[in-house]
Amino acid sequence: MGAAATEGQTKEEGGRTAGITAMGLRPARKQGRATGLRPARKGRATGLRRAWKGELLSFVGRVLFASTFLLSVYQEATEFGDDGGPAAKFLEPKFNRFVKQVSTYTGMAVPHVEIKTVVAVTIHLRAGGALLFIFYSSIGSFLLIVYLAFITPIVHDFYNYKRGSPQCVLLCIEFSQNLALYGALLFFWAMKRSIEGR
Repeated sequence: MGAAATEGQTKEEGGRTAGITAMGLRPARKQGRATGLRPARKGRATGLRRAWKGELLSFVGRVLFASTFLLSVYQEATEFGDDGGPAAKFLEPKFNRFVKQVSTYTGMAVPHVEIKTVVAVTIHLRAGGALLFIFYSSIGSFLLIVYLAFITPIVHDFYNYKRGSPQCVLLCIEFSQNLALYGALLFFWAMKRSIEGR
């Protein structure tokens, strides 16, 4: 009778083990006895592959996002010259108008800054911010946030044109696009800071 009970118990344990194996798990053994369940190696390898693919896609996404800034940096840097290049000529009237409006509304005199210096600062903010952003740095996103906060109301000055005019509509669309970039960077910066603070 004892032998029959032992044989039945063995069959029962064998059936339980087969069922566990069929579900992708296997019993963890310690000193010849089952102590719990652990995932099979196949499931662990699948998890690693998914994590690797996620990291790769994240890196590609950051590169594509940063390329928006790096392409303009390359163009402006190669055309900079002695006077800041075409970027300075385009930015100067808008910058002077913006400074004048700030002085009028605030009653404070804004110090004079050469437009060449302004262009150089924006180039460095974009270049440094974009490169650091690619390597998952919160500092990079912060530099790009500072750049967008500074340049967006100056360049996309839809408020200086008649409402409904083609120029006003175009500038308003570009202003909204920059706001979207600003929001994405702000989200990334806050998320990264939250993770680093844990």
